[in-house]
Amino acid sequence: MKNNHRWKREDILRLSLYRKLSLREQKYIIEKYNSYSDILQHPPEYFESKYKGIFDNDKKTRIDFDDLLKKLEKENIDYVTYYDENYPELLREIYYAPLILFYKGQLYNGFNQIAIVGTRRNTLYGKMTTEKIVEELVRNQIIVVSGLAYGIDSIAHRETLKNKGITYAIIASGIDEISPSISNELANRIIEAGGAVISEYPPGTKARPGYFPQRNRIISGVSRAVIVVESDIKGGALITARFAIDQSRDVFAVPGPISSSKSAGCNKLIHDSQATPIISPDSVLIDLGLISSIPNKQEKEEIAFDDKIQKIIYEEISSEPLHVDTIAEKVNIDVPTLLVKLLELEFKGLARQLPGKYFVKN
Repeated sequence: MKNNHRWKREDILRLSLYRKLSLREQKYIIEKYNSYSDILQHPPEYFESKYKGIFDNDKKTRIDFDDLLKKLEKENIDYVTYYDENYPELLREIYYAPLILFYKGQLYNGFNQIAIVGTRRNTLYGKMTTEKIVEELVRNQIIVVSGLAYGIDSIAHRETLKNKGITYAIIASGIDEISPSISNELANRIIEAGGAVISEYPPGTKARPGYFPQRNRIISGVSRAVIVVESDIKGGALITARFAIDQSRDVFAVPGPISSSKSAGCNKLIHDSQATPIISPDSVLIDLGLISSIPNKQEKEEIAFDDKIQKIIYEEISSEPLHVDTIAEKVNIDVPTLLVKLLELEFKGLARQLPGKYFVKN
């Protein structure tokens, strides 16, 4: 969709400052009237009866608009309107699509975006699963979308950067109001790596509880599919999943232990046939038709070990974390020798050490 030729881009931004008007009413004005000055000179009776005098005095709006332009320039923040060609294509399709998106970084059209969301208090299982999924998405040139929050969101962003991929962070405040500082640091890294931080809220807007659910509709709206890694029954990630369902997006969920409250939301989505279970990092891309099939394990290159001990240890460890003492007992090797062999496997990229001297297969 091209920008409405009768309206200047700046005037659409100016109209967005009329907070009394809903998004629907703002879009109605843009599509019905020739210009911003036209609505000031001939306000419709509907708006006059509902918001008496709303267009009588444009002075305050001019002051607010000038202040907004200064903030955008100072913070190096750009914006895109619903009518611009570079407005995210998928987002334009949803009900209640934002009139204005503020962003810092780079927006891309023509790429596949997939959102990854989950609890702020993730488990080790959730962290490792997110990392594996992200690695596969980045390998297939997928832009990873999330919400910059603690937990699964931040893990998804960081792992994307680690794998040299592109990620979008959709936030519930002005781009100049990101907090805490660790989130602001991550936002800067996302921008530097070629991604973007995106918000429908203008600079100077602090986050409020009610803004987060609204933000979630954008996370799902810009994405082709949504992956829920871990969430309890009332988790915010399930709000994103519900928006995705309403927007006719594909929803995927990582199944988890029935004893874990962190997996209760995911398991319920699967049970209620609202989400497809993820059986491997590749399965999402296969179900979406982005890759044809999972490579046959027998076709993969055989792993070369330096000695039999390395092979024995590698075959004993798995994706479930094992403590070094447990591994030593299983393979009947003393701990000092085992640690050396595990380090050798790490150098080969076959094993990974976790905090507390736990190890997993890479």
